[in-house]
Amino acid sequence: MILDFNRKFALFIALSISILSNAQNETDVLRYLNNSPFGTARVSSMAGSFGALGGDVTTALINPAGIGIYRKRELSLTPGFSFNNVNSNSEGESGLSTNNKFIFTNVGFVSSNSSSSNKDFYFNFSLGYNKTLDFNRNSSVSFFNYESSMLFSFTDRAFGIPVNELQIYDPFSSYLAYETYLIDAQMDTPVYYTSQPLYEESFSGVYQTNKLSESGSGGDLFLNMAMAINEKVYLGATMTVLVGSYEMNSTFSENTIIDSLLLNRFSFNYNQKSSFSGFDFKLGLIVKPEDWLRIGLAWHLPYLISIEDSFSTSVSSQWKDGDLLTFTSPEGSISYDLKHPGKWILSVALIKGTVGLVNIGFEWLNYRAAEFSSEDFDFSPENASIEASLRNTITARIGGELWFGRYNIRGGYALQQDPYANSENRVKNFYNTLSAGAGMISDNNFFINFSFSYKEGGASYYPYGKDIAPIIKDELNIYELLLSIGVRF
Repeated sequence: MILDFNRKFALFIALSISILSNAQNETDVLRYLNNSPFGTARVSSMAGSFGALGGDVTTALINPAGIGIYRKRELSLTPGFSFNNVNSNSEGESGLSTNNKFIFTNVGFVSSNSSSSNKDFYFNFSLGYNKTLDFNRNSSVSFFNYESSMLFSFTDRAFGIPVNELQIYDPFSSYLAYETYLIDAQMDTPVYYTSQPLYEESFSGVYQTNKLSESGSGGDLFLNMAMAINEKVYLGATMTVLVGSYEMNSTFSENTIIDSLLLNRFSFNYNQKSSFSGFDFKLGLIVKPEDWLRIGLAWHLPYLISIEDSFSTSVSSQWKDGDLLTFTSPEGSISYDLKHPGKWILSVALIKGTVGLVNIGFEWLNYRAAEFSSEDFDFSPENASIEASLRNTITARIGGELWFGRYNIRGGYALQQDPYANSENRVKNFYNTLSAGAGMISDNNFFINFSFSYKEGGASYYPYGKDIAPIIKDELNIYELLLSIGVRF
């Protein structure tokens, strides 16, 4: 049992224990800040490039002024499917994992009083739900490692801690290894540990497997108000409540490759469940100096994301004499806040009569300005690491639409910069998005839109100590199919 006076120290352990041992702070920052509206099929088919256009319920979360474009009420919803493929690579070996599921990305209602007697000035409002985060993916890879063992990470963490205090100061890692006989203290120096078997004397390599499963999602409940002035200037504000959950289960296992060793294999398991919430505002402006030109600017204000994590670990060791030992950590929990630094979106749209339109947009987000805070812990070192490791990024989006009477076709492309300041030895954490779609609206204003998008990107992490472990590189390929149905009245 963890003693009460060690709660703050346990918090430190919790933040550093993750099996994905590239800095936990950066991992959390990218997990929660790298969000954008999945939205309707119309917006998705244009790769999210909609900042100066308006006229779609998703614009409440991109540029709130876009709701002011509406001249009718609208009700719509968007279900779909997501197909995630992850190709994991390490030490020259690769493994392919899939995760396919039904998703629900949007439901929204827009009300407009543009038919009022005052044509020069009118208000619209919208409300609904929009998915902004999706964590569902699996990855798995096995490889020979002739440089290090996870046991080296256990002995490094235990170094300097007396055996009778391991349970207090490292209950989620080296203590479990000690209880399953994977490490042991030297008799003459009880704060110096060696692995079992004695890899420190002679290490000939091991066969390692890393399996990772992530699930969960996040979305915004939103309420928007927008106004139109002479149908030349549109102003809007959106209030959102972010709600979501995240779950990760990972297993790292290691097999010996020398028959004479008593140890056969061991595994380290890490399980985490998180819930998060936030409250923020978005402000937007669209100016239409000419009928063919629209210019949009949106500011997503900084806000706090409140996160609650619960976690546990376990270690199992299997020996060639038939013994199987398993030891599980206590349940740990922490609460902390992550500051979202906000975002700016600048867009320009060109509209050609009854032919079609194109929108070009740029999003600016300063990941370096993200910060952790907590009443129980000083995050100064973690925040300094964020500032040194991450950077400002720009996401460029372009989308277009061609009209053929009541029918239309769409396409789009987006490129997100890697948020890491230095991407040496790791897969770049960028996303390329290529999308297409089509739609139609009936005589009685029922509409249906379909979209297909393909996203490719990457992520990299270390399964244990960053200085000794091999890097695992995940190449992500995500396919999404969305179908929006709705009515204007």
